[in-house]
Amino acid sequence: PCGGGQFMPSARLPTCSMDGIIDVKAFSKEYVPDAHFAGHVEVQACDSFDPYAKCYTDTDPMSMWKCHECVVEVEEDEDDADDSGDDDFEDPSLPGIPGLSGASGFGSGLPGAGGLGGGGGVPPGLAGDGGDGGGLPGLPGASIGVPALPGLPSPADPGLPGLPGPAASPGVGPGMQPPPGLPGAQRRLRSSAPRRSLYSDEEDEDETKEIYKSLPRMRVKLSGIEIPRGIHVLASPMVYMLTAPSVEGPWTKLYTTADPTDPDELDPPKPIMVKNGKREVMKTQDGTSRPDPDLQHAMNISNLNELNIDPESCFGRRGPLYVVACAINVSAYATYRFERFELGQKVAPPPFNDRCLAVAGRCGSACMGHQEKMPHCLENGYINHSALVGEIKLQDNKQLPVYMFVYVLLFGFCVKVIMLCPGIFSPYPHCRNYAPELTEQLRYIVTCTPSTAGDENKSTTMRNIIGCISAMPRGIRCRYHVVLLDETHRVEMRVCWQKLSDVISAIPSTGGNSYQENITDFFGAWCEETKKMDLNKIGAKVKELEPSVMDRICGKAAYRRMTKDGSWMSFDRQALAKFEAALDELENDIRSDNKWTRVSVHRDDVFDWVPKEQNCMLRLHYIARAKPVEDERTNRVQHVAPGTWYYKVPADATLDDWLTLRQSAREMQYGRDEDDDDAHIVPLRTSRGKAGGLNFVENYMVVVSERPENLYNDYQDDAPCLYSIADARHQFQHDFMASTLPYFFSKAGELDTKVAFTQCPQHFHESQDKTDYLDTNNASFFRLNCMIRNCSGGVSSCGTNGTWMIKHRDSQTIWESQKVRVRDKSRGNSKRVEVVERRTFHESCKVEDTASSLQAVVAGRHSQFINRKLSYGMAKAAVGYLAATQRWAEGGVVLSLQTLTSCEKGHWMVFATLLTFIAFIFSLLRLVTMDVDTWLVVKLGLVSQEVMDIITIPIYQTLHWLITELWERHLLGTGIKDPAVYTKMTMQMVMWLVMLMACLV
Repeated sequence: PCGGGQFMPSARLPTCSMDGIIDVKAFSKEYVPDAHFAGHVEVQACDSFDPYAKCYTDTDPMSMWKCHECVVEVEEDEDDADDSGDDDFEDPSLPGIPGLSGASGFGSGLPGAGGLGGGGGVPPGLAGDGGDGGGLPGLPGASIGVPALPGLPSPADPGLPGLPGPAASPGVGPGMQPPPGLPGAQRRLRSSAPRRSLYSDEEDEDETKEIYKSLPRMRVKLSGIEIPRGIHVLASPMVYMLTAPSVEGPWTKLYTTADPTDPDELDPPKPIMVKNGKREVMKTQDGTSRPDPDLQHAMNISNLNELNIDPESCFGRRGPLYVVACAINVSAYATYRFERFELGQKVAPPPFNDRCLAVAGRCGSACMGHQEKMPHCLENGYINHSALVGEIKLQDNKQLPVYMFVYVLLFGFCVKVIMLCPGIFSPYPHCRNYAPELTEQLRYIVTCTPSTAGDENKSTTMRNIIGCISAMPRGIRCRYHVVLLDETHRVEMRVCWQKLSDVISAIPSTGGNSYQENITDFFGAWCEETKKMDLNKIGAKVKELEPSVMDRICGKAAYRRMTKDGSWMSFDRQALAKFEAALDELENDIRSDNKWTRVSVHRDDVFDWVPKEQNCMLRLHYIARAKPVEDERTNRVQHVAPGTWYYKVPADATLDDWLTLRQSAREMQYGRDEDDDDAHIVPLRTSRGKAGGLNFVENYMVVVSERPENLYNDYQDDAPCLYSIADARHQFQHDFMASTLPYFFSKAGELDTKVAFTQCPQHFHESQDKTDYLDTNNASFFRLNCMIRNCSGGVSSCGTNGTWMIKHRDSQTIWESQKVRVRDKSRGNSKRVEVVERRTFHESCKVEDTASSLQAVVAGRHSQFINRKLSYGMAKAAVGYLAATQRWAEGGVVLSLQTLTSCEKGHWMVFATLLTFIAFIFSLLRLVTMDVDTWLVVKLGLVSQEVMDIITIPIYQTLHWLITELWERHLLGTGIKDPAVYTKMTMQMVMWLVMLMACLV
């Protein structure tokens, strides 16, 4: 090998290649014209500095070898010790690199390399000037020792390899140090401690330690020569290491050792991290011990491709047996020493050349005297090679399962991109703070509590209503309606609601606050007492409430809190007596829970509560819409058909007639003509689920708001309204409305009619994040999806905790016409037109919240997400949650089919989004699976090839330069053959991103 160090390329040295290999032919032609070379010698550095560790070599050039630090101890003369200013090291007799043999009879060195000097018996032609033999023909004689530094002028009498020679020597003279970091760079450490030999424990005079950079351990491999035979079998070949700063010389021996019998000689230096050990010596005839250079440096002739198996356990069976030896590459199995292979492990049958670099085998009847004839077994006991190897079909991944796997991954990536894409935008701005003046721009605010059977008993429903009342904003200047929608017509629930109304009526209006403020204070404390209850305490399965729970549900705990530490401390006890009696009545009614009576379910049941003071904005309503018993033989539809209930609406009907007309509903009979030219036939229940009840409440609120006592007689009568939904298991907190209202207004405080609805996250205090395995809190939806969608105003409503802004075109009627898909042949085969009650929320899907959200978005409006826990829910059982998950999944599929198969206004945006998504998938598949040389825009004729060349050629050249630099610096030797392939791939990726950004812009 050859090299110029870290800062000089190897190719600058004569006869030295870029890889750090001497061109022997060029060298011998110029300097040794009569030399004859046989065989091949390889010198490689070991990757470990420990001389006792196994040598693992690499193919790095000499300039990239990992040099280690060596230390040598020198006994100083008295004169040198007195001269503290002279730290130069100039002793030419010091040893050189550890582990390699040297001159003057020294023999310690690299195993497998021949020794030099008078004591080693150097073959003629290899000894230097200081040895016993002649010089190498054609090479200048070398003096004893080692050159100062490779690449620098050699001294006449060099010293330790890489260390400066005597003062009279040329090159590195006194006071000069080799450049730091290069082999041979040294630093001196003085020590006042007694001198210690590196191999002895004896103490001596003061010592000086020289630490310098040294070449690493090396392995020399000789191949391609004839091994001596016969009487010359002992004449084993040996290797001698010579060094020179240039091809002209002088050439010196690299290695040297110390004679242990000579006390004046120092031991050879050792790497700093290697512990000192005893040297191997041989016994002489006179009983003395000394190293034997020939034995230490003689080569071990061995075949590196042989494997000796010395099993610790039995393997194979007696009888016919095939034994195959398969040479494999350890890197192909990504394990060191083949740990993945086990004794008795099964392998695939032949051909073996699909995994073996070389293969051969023996065959025969093992452990048997009689040898039977075996298939593919030759007479000499070897397996026929044709039976071990065969034609290997080229394997690739261009198969249908692989393509399907890639396509699924790409499709998932596209879905993820579409889901995360809104995150690049900014949320819509809104007003930051609540002010009572904001409510002057609204006609009314309504909070609706839909209640059905199941766990929604009196306690659960009362907890929900308490939260809705407590959410009334302070200083509100529009009417605030709290509606209980009882879908099961429970008489006991209506009585309980009336008891709650009596409690509100009994709240005193004294104490310096208004009646409305006292209501807000009391219900705020009541909400705080009940917000962290769960179904295990107040659910329908609880037969009797605990006394502490009952006090919190009926309001007595909040009352004690208000009179003890709250704002009611100064209230007159006589004024509170009526209120205490009302609380007792409510408590007694709640105790009789889970006992239901249903009457007149086919009629609407509606009750209103009006406060005793007209300036109070709070209103309560109990609504139970008609739920007639339908014939089980009849398919339930949304239009008027035989078996369904309907009522007739005259042409001159008004809002005040709506409830009266519904009381006259009846069932349509088969074979009876119900058509009436003077009236419209309207179905009593177009939806039998939650959406139908919500629409009924909204229509009822329109009727109530048009009553004379609820009119403002100003611009507020034409203002929009807010509609909040609170399912029976969810309780609004006292700041729900105060936090929600600003999102419907601009920064200037103007009502933003483009906001369709707001959505707050669901929160179940029983379900902590660490144990919420079913994601009952819908954390993935609210904390990730909603936050991302909110950046584009596309948050989807999840029903409860949602607040909608509603503005009807005509507030004087609640009926509207719709076209039915069924055609009427008696009327010219045209689609039938029916009259139905106005539907604000989508009724034709199980996920009415998502469907209603889609309707608002395609109409050009947007939503707002409020990332704050403004509602406390009570988690249902795991079975109930899984059933709800199935309902959501089914509703999503139905909604997709309804949307993609309809032509309603605004649905073109859905189709455009779908086509864009398909185009994105197609472009990604084309980018990954196709290797094209012509741009698609050129094929389509959108851009000419000349224009594309002007754009792409500079980009390609820049990418090619970057990737080539990366390949040369980091990827050289990793198996990557041509960086141009990666340049092309990167170019296609860059252009794909450019086209994608152009489409987005």
